[in-house]
Amino acid sequence: MPGLRIKTGPEKGRFFPLTAEKVVLGREGDIEIHDSAASRRHAEVYRVGNMFFVRDLGSTNGTFLEDEKLEDEQLLREGDRIRIGSTILTFEQVAQPEEGEVFDANMPTRTVEIRLDQIKGALADAEQGTKPTQYLVALYDTAKIIATVTDREELMSRILDVAGNATNADSGYIFIRDEETGKLLPRAHFSPQAVETPKISSTIIRRVVQQSRAILSSDAAADARFKTSQSVVLKRIKSVLCAPLVSLERIIGVIYLHSEKPGVSFTDDDLELLTAIGLQAGTAIENLRAHEKEKQLLLGLVRALASAIELKDPTIKGRADRCCVCAAAIGTQLHMPKDQLERLQIASMLHDIGMIAISESGLHSVGRERVYTGGPQYEHAVLGADIVGRIGGMADIAAAIRHHHELLDGSGGPNGLKGDAIPLMARVLAVADAYERLTSGGGVKERAMPAKEALMELGKERGKKYDPEVIKALILSHRDNALIPVQTIFDIQTATIRRTGKLEETH
Repeated sequence: MPGLRIKTGPEKGRFFPLTAEKVVLGREGDIEIHDSAASRRHAEVYRVGNMFFVRDLGSTNGTFLEDEKLEDEQLLREGDRIRIGSTILTFEQVAQPEEGEVFDANMPTRTVEIRLDQIKGALADAEQGTKPTQYLVALYDTAKIIATVTDREELMSRILDVAGNATNADSGYIFIRDEETGKLLPRAHFSPQAVETPKISSTIIRRVVQQSRAILSSDAAADARFKTSQSVVLKRIKSVLCAPLVSLERIIGVIYLHSEKPGVSFTDDDLELLTAIGLQAGTAIENLRAHEKEKQLLLGLVRALASAIELKDPTIKGRADRCCVCAAAIGTQLHMPKDQLERLQIASMLHDIGMIAISESGLHSVGRERVYTGGPQYEHAVLGADIVGRIGGMADIAAAIRHHHELLDGSGGPNGLKGDAIPLMARVLAVADAYERLTSGGGVKERAMPAKEALMELGKERGKKYDPEVIKALILSHRDNALIPVQTIFDIQTATIRRTGKLEETH
């Protein structure tokens, strides 16, 4: 059983089995690190097959593996030491207890020398340039990318880089079928050196799609299948690899590689590698596309709910958008992980959603007894949290909405929380909401303050009512002009893929 054992600190000797695909380490992580130098979400350990990797999550003080600061993810080996502040954890393989046996955290560990020797041997062979081993490394790299990358454009670009480098290609492309037009459109490009004219044949691509199988042409100009193709002749296309991207037995695109090195052609081994990569990549790309659709549906719903609030009270028109921009800028300065930053923006758009459930007389329309403490000015926060909390997977967003009026000294909000007991997203939202009210006319003297004056006003409450780190992030955002051009998840449109040259239709 793989796991992490704490070697120093108050929980010395405690063993945490790594049963989940991903485990976060930090003051608010799955494995809590009680260390003043630890960030709330400091680092994470994740699984790829039977292997485990560790990476830093943008922590303030860094994560160290065997006393080397992590710059990217690293493979964990038996006995490796992870250091966060003064806390040390070791990666161990512990014998699985028999059924009914009590698990002892201090039981002796066992090693897995065979697996480690195999990994070390494979890496050594790869350094010597053994081609079959290079292919295994390429497939491993592809699996790691699929397991860790959540952005579809980045996923395609990185997989194409792996395939291009492993086969020593001069250029490469990934084409994805557009759902509306049915056409194959370029979505990623690989080229170690600038290419003046893309070496692409739609004839070869069309045959791959029609026949649902990969194609290798060592010399396309001399290949009887393609030598009459206009694109092959005019573009002087030489050695080509093209494999389908398949998901659920449906071709969603192709991965296309070209080489024009004199005397060098792609091989059958290259073809097998690209076919295997295509099978992995196709499913991953389609899964991320489905996830993006669900995400866009959610964001559209959030936008509609925010608009509904404004329809009830036109005087707050634009407040949700302004709070979202401010919260996004602060979260970026705080180096929040991407998923947490996105959830913060959703919370900022919905922080006043409880207003929908409050009638003109101040009575809520949810039809249940009040179960919270605090004055009526916090009613909308409690009702909003109740509304959002009914949606699965949004508990942290509901908590941010409920507590966004809580102040560090315990003087605000429905629960009177103090300091770090207030969720981080709620602390950010409190500052974003206060800044918006001051600069839009909802603050002191009932006039819209200039930005610098509003910052000074909030600065007076730094460490008293508002988190000093959040106030600092707001000030830095204003200094860097991040509050003006910041792009939220509600603004992002479909990205245009950068490519060299014009990919004209060829035959």
